[in-house]
Order: sequence, then structure tokens, then C-alpha cells
Amino acid sequence: MTSLRVPPGASESDVTSAVQACEQIAAKDRSNLYFVSRFLEEPARYEAFVSMYAVMRLIDDAVDDVPDKSQAQANVRAELLLELDRWQSRILNAHALQPVADPIDLALQAALYTFPTPIELWLNFIDSMRYDVEIPGFRSYADFLQYGEGATIAPTVIYVYILTAMRDKDGSYRPNSFDYHACGRELGLFAYLAHILRDVRQDAMVGENGLVYLSDADLHLHGLDRNELRELAVRAEGDSRWSALVHDLCARAREMERRGVALAEAHYDAMRRDCAFILCLIISLYQELLERIDRSPERVFLPEPLISNHEKSLLALDCARRVRYSQVKVATTLATCG
Repeated sequence: MTSLRVPPGASESDVTSAVQACEQIAAKDRSNLYFVSRFLEEPARYEAFVSMYAVMRLIDDAVDDVPDKSQAQANVRAELLLELDRWQSRILNAHALQPVADPIDLALQAALYTFPTPIELWLNFIDSMRYDVEIPGFRSYADFLQYGEGATIAPTVIYVYILTAMRDKDGSYRPNSFDYHACGRELGLFAYLAHILRDVRQDAMVGENGLVYLSDADLHLHGLDRNELRELAVRAEGDSRWSALVHDLCARAREMERRGVALAEAHYDAMRRDCAFILCLIISLYQELLERIDRSPERVFLPEPLISNHEKSLLALDCARRVRYSQVKVATTLATCG
């Protein structure tokens, strides 16, 4: 049965079934976040993660299903925006403990009842999806950072909340004195820059025009535009302009990394061992990813993964050692996950 708090008017069995449906959605893309979350030992934290992640995954997929949004007909964009309005209403209702019918909504409601993350984070996430529908790309790095408030900061802050919140007597989990928001903001932006650079070739191949998450200003600063970036991705070869742009963005990411890691490492001893291990591991994965991209910028245009599963396993064992988490548990979970 579920370990989440059961919202008023709902049954424990209904919440259990709803969480199971969310777990199937969360597992589909086998993301790094899903991978590391398999180490959560408290069922309530894991169930909250899959319930919240499934909702964000469904919303993101609904927007991504229309690859050339800037070229789509007005009625298609209008329907997407209407769908986002519907999702916003569903999230607001779940947060306010209003009656809900859909199992996904019920799982989210139970997760928010147990881990009451600020509603502003969810609204920021929806706003970033609206931006994707209405505006093609970013004119400046400042535009990118504003978009990042919802696209990466909101999900990361929510995840850090799940990892660091402490259980109250009523069964809810609430943050202590740790500044989970500041930590999540820095780590979210750092990881998102690494993520964007890693996926630049894949994104450039989407639809007829591709997706570009690098700002026009940054591209122009290094003698590139969106079409030239797409050509580099198609040819699977970099050049000095691309290398200079990558080094510039990696330097910015490292400033955010430094601040976020300092906050996280200072709090490891106050966290459960499994949660400290997970936070350490997700940070280490993106640190290694950023380092490899910075060292060889042209590698992002090749189909081979930058970090193999074996290398991820070695990183996991190293993080377990660093935060004094059981390496036996890590090895067992890795074997279970395949």
C-alpha cells in the first residue's frame, strides 16, 4: 500500500493504484533522475518523486509532440496553450486538495499532501512550457535564464526538496533550515547547461527546423547562427567556433556548479545516507558530463554516449564511499536496475 498521506475523500487503495500508474510513466525515458531515484529507501520519497515526475513528463511530452511549434498553425498552438491551461488547473486543484478524478491527479495530490512543495514552482514550470509554444528560442542569455526558472530550476528545487525535507508528526515532509531553493537553483542551471550541450545534435534534428536551446546572442558572439549550428550537427563535426562557444558555456556552468555543490556538500551530514548519496551521484554525473564536453566539444555530435553505464556505476560506488553509504546496497541496486 502507499506510503503517501491519503488526501481527504480518497482511499488508500486508489492512491496506491494511482502511484503505480505514475511509476510506469516515470520509468519510460530511463533518465538520469529516474536512475538515481531507484536508490531512495523511504517509499514515501520514491512515490512522491514518481508522482511529480510523471506529471512533468506528461506535460513536457504534450508540448514536444509538436516539433515545429513556431511553424505550426495558429489553431495547433492555441490547443497546446489550452492543454497547458488545463494542466495548470489540475495542478492547482491537486495542491488545494480539491476533489480529483484522474489517477494521475490523485497521485500528484497525495505527493503534494505529503511533500508540500511551493505552488509557484509548478506555475513556473507551466510558464516555461508556454514559452516553448509561443516563442522560438532565446534572443539572449538573460532570456534563457528566465526560461530556466521553470524548465530546470523548478524541477530541480522540487527534487532537492524531496531529498532534504524531514518528516513531521503528521506524516508530511517539510524543509528544515537548509536553503533547498538556492541549492536547487544553482544545481538546476548547471545541470541544464550540460544537458543542453549533450543533446545539441539530437535537438537540432527535431522536425524541419530543429530545436536550439542556445541563445542567438551567444551563437552570434562566436560567429554562429542556428542554421550553421544545425549544419555542424548534421555533419557531426565541430570547429573552432563551436569549441569556443562550448568552453564559454561550460565556464558559466562551473560557476553555478561551484555554488550549488558547496551548499549540497555542507548539508550531506544532516541528510539520510541514501538521500545524500543520490544528491552526490546526480551532481557527479553532470560534473563528469560537463568535463567531457568541455574537453572534447565535438563529441556531442557523435551518436555514442558520453558516459557509459559502466562508468556511471563506478561514479555511484565512488559517491557511496564519499558520503558513507553502503557500497553493497549500491552494487545490489545497480544489478537490479540492469
